[in-house]
Parts: sequence; C-alpha cells; structure tokens
Amino acid sequence: QFRTLLLDLESTVGAGTRIGAYELETLVGEGGMGRVYRARRVDGAYEQTVAIKIVRKTLMLAGDDVSARLRRERAVLATLNHPNIARLLDGGTTDDGVPYLVTEFVDGSTITQWCKTHHVALRERIALVIQVARAVDHAHRRLVVHRDLKPSNVLVTERDGTSWPIVLDFGIAKLIDDADGDMITQMGARPLTPAYAAPELLDTSAAVTTAADVYGLGALLYELITEAPPQASVSAEQQSDTASRNHMARALQGDLHIICRKALHPDPERRYVSAEAFGDDLKRFLTDRPIEARPDSIAYVASRFVRRNRGGVLLSILAVLSLVIGLGVSLSSLSDEHAARLEAERSAALASEATNLLTRLFVQANPIVTNGEEVTARDMLRMGLEETASAESPDLRAFLLHSFGRVYEGIGDAIRSDSLHTLALAELNQTQVQPEARVDILYGLARSRGNLKLFSEALPLLLEAQELARTVSPQHYFRITRDLSWIYRNLERDEDALRVARESVALARQEGNAEWVELALYELGSTLLEMNRAAEAITPLREARRIIVDSLGTDHVDAVYNNSVLAEALAQTGAYEEAGALLEHALQVYVSRLGPTHDRTLTVMETQVRFFHELGEPQRTLDVLTEAVAVQQGAPEAAPQRVRALILAAEIARQRGRWAEGRAYAQQAVQMAEDAPNVQAVSTAEALLQWGLSLEGLGRFSDALRVLTQASAALPLDSMRGDDLKDRIQQARTRIGARIGA
Repeated sequence: QFRTLLLDLESTVGAGTRIGAYELETLVGEGGMGRVYRARRVDGAYEQTVAIKIVRKTLMLAGDDVSARLRRERAVLATLNHPNIARLLDGGTTDDGVPYLVTEFVDGSTITQWCKTHHVALRERIALVIQVARAVDHAHRRLVVHRDLKPSNVLVTERDGTSWPIVLDFGIAKLIDDADGDMITQMGARPLTPAYAAPELLDTSAAVTTAADVYGLGALLYELITEAPPQASVSAEQQSDTASRNHMARALQGDLHIICRKALHPDPERRYVSAEAFGDDLKRFLTDRPIEARPDSIAYVASRFVRRNRGGVLLSILAVLSLVIGLGVSLSSLSDEHAARLEAERSAALASEATNLLTRLFVQANPIVTNGEEVTARDMLRMGLEETASAESPDLRAFLLHSFGRVYEGIGDAIRSDSLHTLALAELNQTQVQPEARVDILYGLARSRGNLKLFSEALPLLLEAQELARTVSPQHYFRITRDLSWIYRNLERDEDALRVARESVALARQEGNAEWVELALYELGSTLLEMNRAAEAITPLREARRIIVDSLGTDHVDAVYNNSVLAEALAQTGAYEEAGALLEHALQVYVSRLGPTHDRTLTVMETQVRFFHELGEPQRTLDVLTEAVAVQQGAPEAAPQRVRALILAAEIARQRGRWAEGRAYAQQAVQMAEDAPNVQAVSTAEALLQWGLSLEGLGRFSDALRVLTQASAALPLDSMRGDDLKDRIQQARTRIGARIGA
C-alpha cells in the first residue's frame, strides 16, 4: 500500500500536464532528486521547446529541503552565460506546491554515447573536452563549482554541422565563497557518482574547490579515450596501465597519459590549477606543442634563461621579482620589538618560499622544457598562477593571488582579476595578517568588481577597506576615498560621489603630493561632468592634465589618460575643435604605445564614437566604429568592447534607415557574444534587440518577433540594466505583435 501511495504521488505530473506556461510531453530523464520532461510552451506567446525539472513530491513529504536546492540551482544558473552551458529560462511552483525549473532543451545524447554512435575520432573527442573545460572555467570564474561532472551531465547535439557539448545539471553545484549555503554538505551527504567524483567529494568534512571539477574533467577525458569509466578504487597510473586492454586506450600514453594523471591526481593541489589550464594543455597536445604537465627538466640558470627569452618575458620576470622583494618589505613594519622579530622571521620564511616559487618559474619556462618556443608574458602569468597553488603558506598565496590580480587588471582582464582577488580574500581569511594586506586585497577586489560594472558589489568592499585604511596609511586611505567617487558615480549617488571626490582633493593637497592631486582632480572633474556640470568640470580637469604633462610629457600614456573626459567637458561647452584634437592625440598615443586592442585605446574609440554621434556626424561615427571593430578582431579579451561597438553601429545604422546594415552589425554582435565567455548576458540581449528592430525596419515582422522573443529569453534575471532593457524589448514585441495580430 505504501508503494502504491508513492506511485500515486509521483504520477500527479506526466505527459499532457500543464505547468505554468508549459505542457509536458515526454519523460527524458530521471534521478534521485526528480524527473526531467521535454515540454513546449502553450500560452500562445511564442513557440518554444524546453526541459523542465520537477522535484519528486515524495522527497518533499519526507522533509528533504529539495525546494531550497532547486532555488539554489536556479540562482546558480542565473549567474552563468556560456554557449556550452544549458541556459536558465524560467522556474516556479506547481499548483500543488512542487518546485520546478525550466532550461533550454538539448536534443542530443550523452557525450560518451555520441562519440560511440558517431564514431568520433580521438582528436575530435579531445576537442569536445576542451569545450567542456571552457564552460566549466566560465562557471569557476563566477565562483561556481559543478561537483558532478560525468558523461550523463554533458549532452552533445549538432549545431551548424559540428558536435556541440552542453553541460547540464547544476543541482549540487556550490558557490566557492558560500560555505554557509552548502546545504548538501550540511545534510551529511553529497549525491555523487563515485566513479567520477574527486576523492575530497567523498569526504563530507573536506573543503570543495574548483580542483574537484578538474578531476571530473580528467575522468571525462579518461573515459572518452579508453571507453571505460575511471575507477575510484585504483590510482590514475594503475588505470592507465590496465586500460591498455581497450582498443582505444593505446592512445592513453605519452602526453595524454601525463595530462590524465595530473587531472586525476588524488591530491587536489597536485592537479591543474584551473579548468582553463587543463583545457590549454589539451590544446597544446592537439597543436603538437609541449604540454605544461611535463615533469621538470634540468634547469638552466636564470641568467641564461633571461638572455634567451629577453623579449617575451623580461617584463613578467621583473614583475615577479618586484613582488618577491616587496613581500618582505610589506610584511615587516611593526613598532613592538618582540612582535617585529616574530614578524621578521615570518617574513623571511615567506620571502624564502617566494624565492623558491620564482626559481620554479624559471625551471618551467626554460627553453629545454618549451622545446625552444618563446614564452610570452601571459604564459609566465599562467605558470606563476600554477606555482602559486603549490605555495604552502596562506599568507603567500593571498599575496601572490592579489599581485597577479593587479597584473591582470593592468592588462585589461577584469574577469580574471576578480577571480584571483576573490581567491586571495578566501586565503586571507585563513590566517592572521596585518591590516595592510587585507586593505590591499579588499581594494583590489572592489576595483575588479567595478571594472566588471558590478558597482553595488564593489561599494561595501571599498567601505570596509576605507575603514581599515584609517589605521594603515594616508596613501591607502586616499586611493580608496578617490575610488569611492567612481563607484558612487556609477551607482547614481551623485552627491556622495561629489563629497568624497572633494575630500580626496583636500587630502591630496594636505599631503602636498602632486600625483595624488592630479588623480583626485580627475575624479572630481569626472563627477562634475556626470552631474551635467561641464563648465565646472573643465577647471579641475585642466589642472589635472597640466600636473601630469609637467611630470611625464605630452606623449606618455598616463599623460593623455584624462583627455577623453576633458574632451567631453569641452564638447558640452561648445569647444569642439579642442575636444576633437584631444581625442585624436590620445588615440595616437595609445595605438602606438599600448596597441589597438588595449582597454584604454578602445575606451578612447568609444568616446570618439559618442563625440561624432552627438555632433550629428553619422558617417564619421560609423567610420570610427568600423575601425574599432576591425582592430578588435582576433583579440578575445576585447570581445565585450567589440560587442558594444557592434551594437552601437547597428543602432546608428537603423537611425539612418540602413536596416540591412543594422541587421548585419547586430548579427555579428550576437555571434561574438555567444562565442566569447567574457561577454555579459545583457549584451547578448541588447544585440538581439537591435537585430529584431532592424528586421522590423525591413518589414520582416514575424522574424523580428521571433528574434525579440530570443532577446527576452537571453536577458539575465538579476541584471542591473535588466529592467530598462526588458521594457524596451517588451514594447517592441507588443508593437510588432499588434501589427501582425500575434
């Protein structure tokens, strides 16, 4: 009777059941937490096939908090926007209180079944794993660990004639910085698949990091190579030996053997430092380049190494050396003699460990290991990050993560800078450190959040850092106060922005530091300009430019930094000729000194676009946009800027009645946004909006409505710009729908 009762409970939903705007069609998957159905939208808004996960009602009756777990999965998916991750569409609760989740429907089969059915060759299998690794890395950059990577959670479908893997089921995913929210661990068990789970996942008391997913990727690679799942009871080396019985396992030798062993290492710290590093090594294998997981070779001395690779890595070497030297200085300034002695001993130990790390960097980058290939500055940064993971001291790991985060901020990689500073703060919380270290890391994390336009998240970090900085140094307090103006300004708290900008100017003048005065005046002028007080902004901006030009000369990259803001202020007061000259000079300096794809170069180009657009010169606007798009071609880190440029180009083309041209720009923007993991979902939605509006102008109303529907689906649930964009999309859909009677 009890079994009958359970069956009755589970049968309350099934094919033909209406849930929200959807009607269930067929059961496509089933697990311990619930069932997954293929469904279609039936509310008349538009046609759409989706996947709906419905929690088992029996679990709810048993008291399991699966509803909270499903809400957690929805929150996790809302942060992710990657073409190889199943996209969140909707969610809610059925009439009888059962929670459900709606995602895109993937019409495909598991990655292992797909490879068998389609007789996929080894190199193509590895290419699929690389795509999965990039999707997992995207999740890690947003502080999400999947924790259950296995073949059944990676489906492969066909898109444009190519195999396309999609990662599913973030039901037991964990936010890296959310220890209190890990309900699965608190329940004392983790619903895992042992054959694919990292050893630490089987221990509920062990910390879970991104290394667990690296293990899962290694297990996936192992099975795709050998056509047999890895066994938790034997080591990766033993698995490799016994796998020779399989006809495909002969490939598991040499570099592939080493890559698998590193990814499947039982010690998390001995695995690849990230999913990206794992994918990069597989890419090296496919392109016949030396892999980074190779055992150390005999090292050249540092002088010989620098002599051979001077052009490519000297800057990074000097940066790392300065970090090591600065470590001892930054950690050894206490007034109490006894405390100073203890701190000096601790600093010496950290400096020694940092020196060993630097030595290992030379070893890994020497020409024997690289087979004579020149190592670039970015290669050195990646290798430095791998070595950072092996540092024994949390103090040193935090310091190095913060330092590398600053370097990545300097080269315009805000996403990686944010991830590194987040990890640095986590390391810092494990140890007793001086307030200065915490201030530096909080400040670095706040800046990275600001660079990612996450200003509401940056503000509390900066305020905490400012409070601590009062007891650290005037320099720390000044730079934090100055940047508070930038954050307040972007949160539209103009009066607060103006208050702290004036406070930072007063602090700088009080200290008599000309560099501080210049920086503070720049923020003050920027704030006044944002408040539509351009005439007042010109005075502090001119003074700031005079100070830095006197110090560095007219053609230094920092000397032209405020040209864009000063040019905007001048343009708003009618001084167009001077404004145009400032912008052109800044662009020439940045292109010649920093290159066409640097963030500063792209920012000036965007300012030129606005300048010509406001002057009513659409052709010159499009000319600059075309140039901006061209110089960004082939630079993955420039994808967000390129998408913005394409969206603006589409908008301007539409305004001029050039509908086909606008559609072409918008289509390029959508493709770029979908292919690049560092483009925010809201940009995809904006690009789709421009595409739909261009189709409307061409009279293709049904197509326009279809694309605008996609724009609504692409819009993230918690975007800061979401409400305004949502309204614009809905207005367009309503207008076009009324026109065609839909």
